[in-house]
Amino acid sequence: SAAHAAGKVLITTDPRKLTDDQQLCAIRPLLWACRHVKATDLAVFEQLLALTNLLSLGATARRRVAVEKGIHALEYLQFSDHPEVKRAATEALCNMVPDRSMIKHLSRSDKMKLWLALCHDGVENDARLASAAVGCLAMACSDVDVARAVASNNGASALVAVLGSSDPSLAHRAAYCLTACLEDKKARALLASSDMKSAVEKASSKFAEGPAAGALKDAAAALARDWPEEEEDEDEDADMAELDEFLDEE
Repeated sequence: SAAHAAGKVLITTDPRKLTDDQQLCAIRPLLWACRHVKATDLAVFEQLLALTNLLSLGATARRRVAVEKGIHALEYLQFSDHPEVKRAATEALCNMVPDRSMIKHLSRSDKMKLWLALCHDGVENDARLASAAVGCLAMACSDVDVARAVASNNGASALVAVLGSSDPSLAHRAAYCLTACLEDKKARALLASSDMKSAVEKASSKFAEGPAAGALKDAAAALARDWPEEEEDEDEDADMAELDEFLDEE
């Protein structure tokens, strides 16, 4: 189909060479092809690669995907039995951060559980999948609601698993994610455990040099830091309830 042909072209073409209209007009047919139930795994994989390239262009492309309800379409493909499709869908969604719709998506407990499972399971089964998943969370956890979603859905277990990886890039991303989460008091209460401190110490010993070393040093400092007491926001729980209600209506 025309959508599949466009996907093949966009995989190998620098999207910056396209006009703004060409970039945005390509998104709808690519998403249509991703939703097509009769499409082969290879065809879907190619559309996902093309979308990932377009999403690297910035906020306008991300917003168009969100408006076209592309987040839900890509999430569906994260459940694919084909590992390449699952990974490509996760990488495409990673490029959706920091679009506000993606941040809201990650703030939901039911959505966050999937991302943490991808982080945890990917460590042993698919390092590239784990890298995309934990990389997405690392970029999104500066948002307090995402940080709390990580912490309240057993994110500690996933982060400990990723920190224990033999891949320094995974440890780097996990450490960055942890440090961002620890900025929030409620997330910190759930993540700053003895197991987490031990995992960071072991990773620091394993990766004493390179980019991971700096991120692990920051995570260790955040865990050891004497955080000041924060004033309770009386309206915080009400605001969170309002957010949950809004998200449920999406």
